[in-house]
Amino acid sequence: MNLYEIERYSASHPDWEGSFSERLYEYCEWNVSEFWKLHKALVELAIALRDKNQIDKQLFGRILGIQKSVWSIVAAHFNELDAVKLAGVTDEQLHEFIERFDLAIVGLSTGEVLPESSFDLVNPLLVSN
Repeated sequence: MNLYEIERYSASHPDWEGSFSERLYEYCEWNVSEFWKLHKALVELAIALRDKNQIDKQLFGRILGIQKSVWSIVAAHFNELDAVKLAGVTDEQLHEFIERFDLAIVGLSTGEVLPESSFDLVNPLLVSN
């Protein structure tokens, strides 16, 4: 994954429409298939950066921006006083997806990527891991 691919998850990107971020922010929909694409890209990036001593600041900034935005929507979903309620996922599933999302991002800085067999919720795009 490169900066261009990460920027797809920003509203200013021409390919943003249909992305996980667009479905989440515009429609309050946790689109599972699009989430797995984002997750796979993050895991692949973590693996590619595993032996690097530094991560490009602009790339990591974009990733942290995606994480912050996702967490903001999730926090609103769980806030009883907020009108945001995510479609396409149960609360239990959402907790599992967030665990997978956060571990993929942590993997960017640590290089540690757990095999899919370590999880109950498996990314079908990474079943060979």
